[in-house]
Amino acid sequence: MPTSKVFLFARARADDRLADFAQWFARDYPAALRAAKAPLQRFVLNICDVVPTFRIAPFIARGGAARPAYDVCAELWFAGDAGSDWHTTCLDGLGARAEHVHGYRVDEKVLYAPAAGTPVDIKFMALGRWQDHLTDAEGRRYWTEHARLVPRIHVGVNQYVQNWVTAGTTPDCPTVTGIAELHFPSVRSLGEDFYVSAEGQEEIRRDVSRFTKSATTLCVREQVIVASPS
Repeated sequence: MPTSKVFLFARARADDRLADFAQWFARDYPAALRAAKAPLQRFVLNICDVVPTFRIAPFIARGGAARPAYDVCAELWFAGDAGSDWHTTCLDGLGARAEHVHGYRVDEKVLYAPAAGTPVDIKFMALGRWQDHLTDAEGRRYWTEHARLVPRIHVGVNQYVQNWVTAGTTPDCPTVTGIAELHFPSVRSLGEDFYVSAEGQEEIRRDVSRFTKSATTLCVREQVIVASPS
């Protein structure tokens, strides 16, 4: 049976503590999906509380912003091609507590997978938008070609995933055409091994600039709330 995947990015209200918001999200949202009998196969909650010390900073880092753009990011896999429509039926409670919620349906491409038993729960995520002059097919082609640089320059990465956005699924969500996931074994590895060198950083910058107009970045730790069926 085919599987469909969606992302939900949420930012807590200013008077809500991140730990409380994440705990509530992890408990109540999958419970709402189960109550609706959604064909949920896997649910990963990414908490945006990782603050690495970068040896060489990502050139698209969020800079001096006091908070990341989002506080949590949920990845949801559903059975069936249309399964991802389920996530929008359970957003009322989330919308009441969150400052904003943005959802995207994606085609997931796992390009580099880790060896069995390798930790991959620290991630650098980038929500990108193609350059205005590119078609979606052209942007995807450039991004696919970009993947060859990842193991050579992002030397700490042990899993790399490209998520090609096929639709925004919530009102007023920003335009996003691709969501990258670079997995690392630890916060230290993310900070020290994001780039092999300053020259590598510049090579990545030049290549990404060919096809990416802008990007929002997040450093997260993932928690598997619902594991894939064995």
